Amino acid sequence: MHIILIDKQYASFKLLAAMLPLVVDDCLVINHVATPLDKLITGIASQCDAVVIASDAPSATLLEQICLMHLHQPKPIVLFTKSDDVEMIKSATRAGVSAYVAGDLPSERAKSVLQAAIARFEEMSFLKDALHDMQAKLTERKTIERAKGLLMKQRQMTEDDAYSMLRSMAMKKNMRLADLSSQLLETASILIT
Repeated sequence: MHIILIDKQYASFKLLAAMLPLVVDDCLVINHVATPLDKLITGIASQCDAVVIASDAPSATLLEQICLMHLHQPKPIVLFTKSDDVEMIKSATRAGVSAYVAGDLPSERAKSVLQAAIARFEEMSFLKDALHDMQAKLTERKTIERAKGLLMKQRQMTEDDAYSMLRSMAMKKNMRLADLSSQLLETASILIT
């Protein structure tokens, strides 16, 4: 497991920096407190399995940086902190933190925390992809339904006949049904206006 450990003013950072290399294959330690995270790890994040951030009390600025990093370079993010504030935990999770560890962590649990964060990140990525696919399919289905409705209205046909006509046209033009339906709706909107 390859991780990046970033110090953002964490009192136990030296202990954490000494502990993590004992439980992971490769640990790059970065002591840049002031540098924004998204700029700090650009280029090196693609080479790691997880990012570990150590901060006594995560700030709104830190969470914004985590959010930007998560958007541009999505990786499992583990946040070690002293703060066990429930609202902060919720905010950090919404920003993209995969594991929020408050208080001290015994070294024998560090590897399992990292592995759990990676597993949670992968599961969330899978769910986001599945949601995106379902939304795309629903949008396509709505487009096909609207095209069918247009044909039914303009040609006085049944729903089955309209669908058969769309499907036949799509096959003849070697197009996806959703793409043909979209073209039909665009053409109709141009003719109507």
